[in-house]
Amino acid sequence: MEDITQLLQREIDQASTVQGTVITPPGAYQIGALFLKSNVHLIVSEDTILYGSQELADYPEVDNRVAGINMEWPAAMINVFHAENVMISGKGKIDGRGEIWWQTFWGTDEASGMMADYAKKGLRWAADYDCKRPRNILVYESQQVTIKGISSVQSGFWNTQITYSHHILIDGITIDNGKGPSTDGIDIDSCEEVTIQNAYISCNDDNISIKAGRGAEALAQQRSCRKITIKDCQLGYGSGIAIGSETSGGIE
Repeated sequence: MEDITQLLQREIDQASTVQGTVITPPGAYQIGALFLKSNVHLIVSEDTILYGSQELADYPEVDNRVAGINMEWPAAMINVFHAENVMISGKGKIDGRGEIWWQTFWGTDEASGMMADYAKKGLRWAADYDCKRPRNILVYESQQVTIKGISSVQSGFWNTQITYSHHILIDGITIDNGKGPSTDGIDIDSCEEVTIQNAYISCNDDNISIKAGRGAEALAQQRSCRKITIKDCQLGYGSGIAIGSETSGGIE
């Protein structure tokens, strides 16, 4: 399968200088981490499938918050970092090919892998942090971002994560994550003015999770999650809408 990461990244970089649009070519392609920039509109065309690389090296580690703790972790397939006025839209599909990452976590039998190794040491909780897996979409320290219409499926970890961001619209997307471990649909973490509407979300954990960090670190940051609107969504398989587990920064 042809890898078009570098091709798309060049087009994204060029588009950011002119408030431009990048349209994916028809067909099935592989990508590693893409980084959208301010004033870019990425259209995932209806006849496009973007498959995630299965090499962890294709997702460079970036600043992030994972399960409530600030740390460096692999980037997602599509990333929006320190940007504004960004849109991801279209009727195409982003496929994380998550099964290889799920097996790293819990083996082929859902009872082995890193999860079992850590459980034997009484460290089951730490496996989520140490078993590094890419997400499909990550928005971090950004504003005025819209994600509309796309299908995002089979993520290695959480599907779509929005962290430290404000004025975000997620509209009409489809998330179908299968039954992998920790495959939340949408995680909203210490954000403000976020709307999720007209979405269909099926996953093996929280369909939508509202978070605000864990422990002393989050208490010191004092970055709450507030003014979150969820409306006209269909939730399939999964645990529904959750507040937490990480809420130390406050939920308003």
